[in-house]
Amino acid sequence: MTGLLDDIGVCPATLLVEPMTATPDDLTSAFDAAAAAGDPSLSLWSFHATGPGLDRTAAALADRGLGVGAVEAALAWAGGPGEDMEAETRGLLEVADRLGAGVLAAVTMDPELPDRGAAVAGLHRLGEMAADAGVRVAFEFLPWSAVPSLAALDQLLTDADHASLGILLDMWHWHHQPGGGDLELLRAQPGERITYVQLCDVPAGLHSEALDEAMGSRVPPGEGVVDVVGVLAVLDEIGARPYIASEVFSTEIASLGPADAARRIHAACAALPAALATRTGEPR
Repeated sequence: MTGLLDDIGVCPATLLVEPMTATPDDLTSAFDAAAAAGDPSLSLWSFHATGPGLDRTAAALADRGLGVGAVEAALAWAGGPGEDMEAETRGLLEVADRLGAGVLAAVTMDPELPDRGAAVAGLHRLGEMAADAGVRVAFEFLPWSAVPSLAALDQLLTDADHASLGILLDMWHWHHQPGGGDLELLRAQPGERITYVQLCDVPAGLHSEALDEAMGSRVPPGEGVVDVVGVLAVLDEIGARPYIASEVFSTEIASLGPADAARRIHAACAALPAALATRTGEPR
């Protein structure tokens, strides 16, 4: 069986100081940095792919030998099935298809779901459309949102009831979810339900789960207070083989420049297989 940590990608947005306003040249520099650091694939924000044009983006990735593991992110499902939701989903699936991504991330930024029944139906429809395109959905829970924890997400996925719907496990949000990380609930998940893992860590002394902290104060995995290897050991135990990429949003690291930032994050991720083998007592 393929090892859990055989291939760890990177979110190129984390290599840029201003990812929300990145130019095509900025993205090219991030792609160059990721490839030079040895990252095999990217988790790509959809507008980063479509901004320069999908053909240009696909060519830039191919020239650097980079794949795309995940495309982010579906939001309109929360309003229920309908024209807006289907249009957004078709656009995201077009990006995934053109770039060869097997995972589509989904999330809600809203503090409440105005109509839970409609949202459940919308998520089910998202699962149907993704399945028809041969793509898995990875839903990310956010502590400040209407889906704040693994427990809340577990119930939402049960209600939405589609086999293509799975879990996106971000280590920052795992740590900050209400009640903290629940290893027993994670262990109770079917391995195939874990479709995407985002690697990062939380620095000691930082207790805020707020969006501005999540987007600028992370540290590489293994350098903070989260037992990242312990979480990975549980995933390995349940047979999960998700797409894995680093998502270390750090203003300090990004300010080093894309090349140095990529090397810094890649080195931390490269240490994880040996740490996991030590934890589980298995040879690498």
